[in-house]
This record gives sequence, C-alpha cells and structure tokens, in this order.
Amino acid sequence: MAASELLIESYSKKIEFFNQEIQTQKKRLNRIFFIRIVSFLLCFSLFFIFAQYSLTYAFLLAPAIVILFLFLVKVEIRTQRKIEYLNNRIQINKNEIDQLNSKYDRFDQGKEFINKEHPYISDLDIFGNRSIFQLLNRSCTYGGRVLLAQWLSLPFYEKTEIYARQEAVKDLSNKQEFNQQFIATGISDQENSQDKDIIKNWLSEPPYFSSVYFKFISIILPIITLLSFVIVLMDKIEMTVFN
Repeated sequence: MAASELLIESYSKKIEFFNQEIQTQKKRLNRIFFIRIVSFLLCFSLFFIFAQYSLTYAFLLAPAIVILFLFLVKVEIRTQRKIEYLNNRIQINKNEIDQLNSKYDRFDQGKEFINKEHPYISDLDIFGNRSIFQLLNRSCTYGGRVLLAQWLSLPFYEKTEIYARQEAVKDLSNKQEFNQQFIATGISDQENSQDKDIIKNWLSEPPYFSSVYFKFISIILPIITLLSFVIVLMDKIEMTVFN
C-alpha cells in the first residue's frame, strides 16, 4: 500500500473516531440541559417552601441555587467547546485527505503576499493556486501565517539557522497528534490582523483600577456585605433594613 493510501486510511479512522466522540458529547449536552431544567425547578420550589417558614433558610439556599446553576452552565459551555474542537479535528483530517487527492480548494493561497517585483516569488509559484504556500501552510493564527510568508519570501543565509529550522520541522513531523490539537484549538479562537494592535493599545492604557481607592473598595465592600449577612442571620437587625 502506498504511503498516501496509508495516510488517507489513518485520517479516515480519525474522522470516524471524532464523529463518535461528537455523538457522545451531544448526548452529554442533552443530559446537562435536562439536569439544568430539573435542578432549577426543584431549587425554585424549595426556595418558596423554605420562605414560608423562614426567610433566613430561604436566603441561605439562594447562593447554593446560583452556584449550582453557574456550575451547570460552565459544564455546558465546556461541552459545547469540546464539540467545536472535535468538529475542527474532523475538518483538519478532511483537508489532509483532500490535499493527498490533489484538491487544494480548502487551503489558503496567500495571494495578498504576491509581489511581482520580487526576484523569485512568481517564478517559483511561492503564492497563489497550487503554490508552495498553499502546500505548506497549516497556520491557525494571523501572525503565524504572516511569518510563514516572510520565511518563503526571504531566503535564509545563515547555515545554523537553516539547520535549526530543519530540525524543528523534523521534530514536528513526528508529532501529528500535537500538531492537530494545536491547529484545532487555534481555529476555535480565530485571530485577525487587528488583534495584535488592540492588545498593545489595551496594555498601554493607564491602570484605572490599580489605584489605592479601588483596592480599598474591593476589600472593604465584600467584608461589609458578609458582616451584614451574618448579623441578619443572628437576628440582630431586620431584613427590612436592606429593603
């Protein structure tokens, strides 16, 4: 069996495995949704039952209801992201099969990097349809995509740098699982050309909330709230004070 056929078989098995995992996660998502509904109705009922006898017990139950609800929401979001990740893994393997079958439509051509005045970009088909960039590019970030384009556009002159990058390629070529995990994660958090500037601008903004005033407020308010709640539970003051 040819090497390409072995790879196609390997990618196909991965697709089948991830499809099964998606079905498992979807079943889990349905269970979480059902538990959320039942938990909400049960906690809501208990709150009103306790409120008939003691507002103290009712308000003690309220934080537990909120915590339970937030926990289930967190689990649901995590499961949804897992499904998204698995779909990315499926798409990655489908793309690899397409490339082995000489289908390159799914891959970025890097046309914006074409420079007709460059000494070899056009002659060697560095960018464009069925180009070297389209063949090699597996970047999942804007920065990585630009860096690859720069490497292909600017020749290496330092022997040590060439050897170092060859060793890096050799090392990563034996880590298919790691590579796919990295790409699938990156696809879920798409980066664009403005993200880097936005982060830089955000980091350069003055630290508004680091002043002594805000630090004092962030410490004293939770303490006051907690003490007030304890005093109410001890029946030292009436709940009507807070109304």
